Amino acid sequence: MKRKLHSILFISLISITSIFAQGFTASFASDTQGADQSFFSGQDNDKLTTELFQNYPNPFNGVTTVSFSLGKTMQVEVKIYNMLGKEVRTIADGTMSQGRYVYEFNASTLPKGYYFIQMKTDENVSTRKMKLEEL
Repeated sequence: MKRKLHSILFISLISITSIFAQGFTASFASDTQGADQSFFSGQDNDKLTTELFQNYPNPFNGVTTVSFSLGKTMQVEVKIYNMLGKEVRTIADGTMSQGRYVYEFNASTLPKGYYFIQMKTDENVSTRKMKLEEL
């Protein structure tokens, strides 16, 4: 587990370094549910599309990264649902600026199984499936 965690951290640092090398700036925050958020904005914002990306790693053990981009400022709701359709966590909810958002989702208190990430915007609804394995 320790080796896997180091690998994930290393891959994340490479990704963040790559983003900064492209002229992006970032700010970091933490919400009331303990999800860490990163917001990236930069020179290529005019090329951004509104998109929910697949979480990574997937499958995951306890913690995974949820990310999405917005092509313009809009109302956004990103939630996690279990297989029965019950909401288990709200990742984001409100008006958000154009940019790329990255959240760390800690599912250590949830039972193993499949979950869905759903992003609703003014323009569309996107859903991705993720698998939480045993810790």
